[in-house]
Amino acid sequence: MEPPARATDPASPESALPPGTILDRRYRIESRLGAGGMGGAYLARNLRADLQVVVKVPHPELAQQPAFAQRFSREISHLTQLDHPHIVTVHDAGFHDDLPFVVVQYLAGGSLGDHLRARDTPQSGEEVARWLRPVADALDFVHACGVVHRDLKPDNILFDRHGHVYISDFGIAKSLVSDPSESATLLDAAAPDTTQLGMFLGSPRYSAPEYIHRRFGPAGDQYSLAVTVYLALSGAYPHEGHTGEQLLVEKATEPPQPIERVVPDLPRAAAATVMRALAHDPEQRFASCGEFAAAFEAGLEAVPSPPTERASGAPRARSHGTLTDTTEAGPRRPGSEPMRKTDRARPGGARALRFLALGIGLVGLIGVGLGLERLLRDDALSVGSSSRAGSTREEAERRFEQALGAARSIEAADRRDAALRAIAEEQARAGHPAAGAETARQIDDRALRGRALAAVARRAAALGQPEAAEALARELSDPAA
Repeated sequence: MEPPARATDPASPESALPPGTILDRRYRIESRLGAGGMGGAYLARNLRADLQVVVKVPHPELAQQPAFAQRFSREISHLTQLDHPHIVTVHDAGFHDDLPFVVVQYLAGGSLGDHLRARDTPQSGEEVARWLRPVADALDFVHACGVVHRDLKPDNILFDRHGHVYISDFGIAKSLVSDPSESATLLDAAAPDTTQLGMFLGSPRYSAPEYIHRRFGPAGDQYSLAVTVYLALSGAYPHEGHTGEQLLVEKATEPPQPIERVVPDLPRAAAATVMRALAHDPEQRFASCGEFAAAFEAGLEAVPSPPTERASGAPRARSHGTLTDTTEAGPRRPGSEPMRKTDRARPGGARALRFLALGIGLVGLIGVGLGLERLLRDDALSVGSSSRAGSTREEAERRFEQALGAARSIEAADRRDAALRAIAEEQARAGHPAAGAETARQIDDRALRGRALAAVARRAAALGQPEAAEALARELSDPAA
């Protein structure tokens, strides 16, 4: 498998920061790691801490352009504010001979792009799932903070020596509340895998179709993530244009190549989730990157139902508190299977009560029964489905309170937190984001609590409650939270 190598810019000499250069009397350049459309990256050593770090600088000729200088400074600002376990950490920033630089943590495990280029075969669905969920969680956190990445691709997904995954390179990230007049013009014929500057912001191969119309949003990052998943699974791209212009035409006029045609052994449900995340219309994609990741995981585990069951209703699979229709995907395309929207209004009141009785009974009998937290997640989903199907607010609140009571009685902290997160997210999806936020704040694990609050914030924004969404975003960005 051989995806394109990282692009280099011949206009940037290797001697821009030659080995041995000392920056700010503490960072000694050891070697060049690579370069792209916006700048170069160097392996360096912090002489005071005896620690390897990465120094990033813009191309010297570009650093003189005010618009670019602002964009480069924005990366530093975004990275310092986005405190998340799966986002690279900024250590320092400064100037060297009027050239700005930023120092970030060194991740010895290389990038996803490095991993894919080193392989002879694509990754399996299980291998993809291992890095997909944390990347999706990090993107959802970023979106809850009011920022979109706009340049997600394999070379911007990094690993440490232990295999933990991070996203990096926020140099072209756009605040969702920034000036919409920021320019972004069309592509030239440059390499479609390289971040374009002064033309189309982003890497054309991974950019969402709506970017050409300067419509930037979380759904665009989801599309880029789906292209990355498609490449990792197949070794190919959903659109095969060789230049920026060809890609623009293809994305505007042709559906992506169905992944099941190039990866025939991928479970149909998992393939459907990838194609849905690649939908041309952002509204037809998943509500969040986390929902995409959960649906993909569920699709890998889905077992085809007998024909009689499929005739009466779509088979379903559960994963991490998300109920996913295993035939769910984007718009119908020639040669593909008929695809249906997720059934979010499936009656579930009686089933909810059965699960509640079983869950509470198990708590009383054995404390933390094996799989109890999954029962509670299933129950929360049923309650939310019933609420969306037309149950009264009072009835929904009563059922959620019953589920919460059972969840709080779980002794194992990790299982209790998982159940509370599922309930919080389902409360928000059922139209009660304030209640969902209150439930999320009861989660002990800080990272899990942040992910739950991020999901609630996204739902509040979708429900037309910008003040609530902004308040939650501020809460998420507070280091003391």
